[in-house]
This record gives sequence, C-alpha cells and structure tokens, in this order.
Amino acid sequence: MKKITLLVGFLITTLSFSFAQTRHIDAFYKKYKRGNPAHVSLGGGLIRFAALVGKPFVEDEVEKRALNLARRTRGIKVLVSDALSISAKDYKALMAGLREDNFDQYMMIRSEDTKANILIRERKDRIRNVFIIAEEEEEFVMVSLETNIHYEELEALINLAIDEGY
Repeated sequence: MKKITLLVGFLITTLSFSFAQTRHIDAFYKKYKRGNPAHVSLGGGLIRFAALVGKPFVEDEVEKRALNLARRTRGIKVLVSDALSISAKDYKALMAGLREDNFDQYMMIRSEDTKANILIRERKDRIRNVFIIAEEEEEFVMVSLETNIHYEELEALINLAIDEGY
C-alpha cells in the first residue's frame, strides 16, 4: 500500500509540474483568475485528445495541419478580464519576467484602440512557449501556450493558409 501511495503522489506531482508554464505567467494567471469567470487552463493530454477526435471531421488540408500542430501543445492558459482590473504594476512585472525567462518579442500589433503582443520562447530550433496579450480599452486577453513546434512546420502551415486564401 505504501508503494502505491508513493507512486500516486509521484504521478500527481509530475503531472502538476508538466502543466506549469513559467513562474511569472503562473503567478499572474493565479492572481487574476480569482473571481474571474473567464479563464481556462488545459493540459496537453486533453488538447491532444480533442485534436485526435476532431481530425476525421476536417477535410481541409490547412485544418488538418493545424490539428497536427495542436497535438504538440502541452498546455494552454487563457484569461479574459476587464482591462481596468489589471494593475499596471503587475503587467510591467509580468513583461519583465517574460524577458527574464528568455521570451523574445515576435510581433507587436497596434490599431486604433487595440494593442497585441506575441512573445515566443525557443530552445533548440523549437518553439517551446507562445505568449499572447491583447488589450483594448475595456478588455484584456492573455493566452499562454506550452508547445513543441518546429519553425518550419509553422511556416509551412502559414504558407499553405496563405495559398489557400485564409
């Protein structure tokens, strides 16, 4: 019985760490998810299962390749909040923490009243994390993905989507 208890404890600990993103993302998410009904955190197993189940229902090549890339996602966290509830101090600390965690600015988009940042952390020519923040006057959206995707695969998907007119 003692061995089973230790094994179950080890598995729970291992699984809980496998869904962790970075300490800065986790701390920000944990703080702002409280009292906020618009948040979700999914592990990679559920995402891979959904992609596997959905694959027979898509006919388009772009969608099939996108599902193949989704199968390489290890976890996702999404937080949607009232922009006024996010403190500027916490936001700056998060962005500084991401730079400390070796995230690089991939893209910044600005339009009239919308601002979006996409940051990527890579290791050994693979995209390991994608972090997206989008802000408007009244809404704040954070998406954090833990992935294992080659740049070439992502580039091929983007090129195919452009060729297909997406």
